[in-house]
Amino acid sequence: MLTRLAGLSLAGWTVFIGSALAQDQPARTIEVASIRAHSFQSEDYFNGWAWAATEAGGVCTIGARRLAPSGNRLTVPTMTLCGLISMAYDIPGFRITGAPAWMMKMEASNFYDVSMKAEGEAPLSVDQARGLIKALLADRFHLRVHRDTDRKS
Repeated sequence: MLTRLAGLSLAGWTVFIGSALAQDQPARTIEVASIRAHSFQSEDYFNGWAWAATEAGGVCTIGARRLAPSGNRLTVPTMTLCGLISMAYDIPGFRITGAPAWMMKMEASNFYDVSMKAEGEAPLSVDQARGLIKALLADRFHLRVHRDTDRKS
């Protein structure tokens, strides 16, 4: 069976996700965005977070949650880069393979707080919020996507 895969190129690495890519809604642009390293309350607090991530299946599943834009704003706290890719492309984390080793490490420095505001006052749909995360990943992490329909899974 032929499955559509998307290859994501991240600073020279290619990461494959096993899911067909949906058509995006008309694009919204980012007015302002912030990506900051998450600051855990203590090392013990992070260790509890890391344990939960390990139990859930790893760094790509931790913090996995629904996108919940509020008006024209989107806030995603305590999320890994792998988790952001998972949210942006609406795929489960276990479908992301070939990621660089540093991206998959369970370290406090791999967690981010992301917030952004879309241009205009209209509320964001979930699909538009995904588009904003994709744009942010492309701009800040140089993530590029190409479609690959030749691989089998």
